[in-house]
Amino acid sequence: MPNSHRLGRLIAWWALNRAAEQGLAWVRRGTGQEQLARYYQEAQGWDLLRIVDRRGAKVFFLQREAKALPELVDLMASRGL
Repeated sequence: MPNSHRLGRLIAWWALNRAAEQGLAWVRRGTGQEQLARYYQEAQGWDLLRIVDRRGAKVFFLQREAKALPELVDLMASRGL
């Protein structure tokens, strides 16, 4: 279940913004939970890159294009960050 404060999404947006600032094209993330991978895809726009079997468990690797998010500063300030 996603965090009701959406701090994970805020961290992901920071990573996307930071990567864009550094001239990187992509940000990648992984999870061992299929439901969370689905949430990342449907709610946050991440693309499934591949699914790997690690010691009998599925690991979902996702990626998203790095993107400058100028509104991020205001979002973080509104949360006292």
